Amino acid sequence: MCIREFIDKAKSYMEMPNPTPKLLRVFIRRVEVYEKFENYSRACGNPIVIRLVF
Repeated sequence: MCIREFIDKAKSYMEMPNPTPKLLRVFIRRVEVYEKFENYSRACGNPIVIRLVF
């Protein structure tokens, strides 16, 4: 996606009081969830990477 397309989409959503699924799909390309670093640990969370559309 080129930068101009991204800016046009961003302008149409300048105020975001409540992010909706449709809105999130415009800006987020992919969400990656990895395994925990420590197995069977309740304190250790899963690493998450959110890839934005740029």
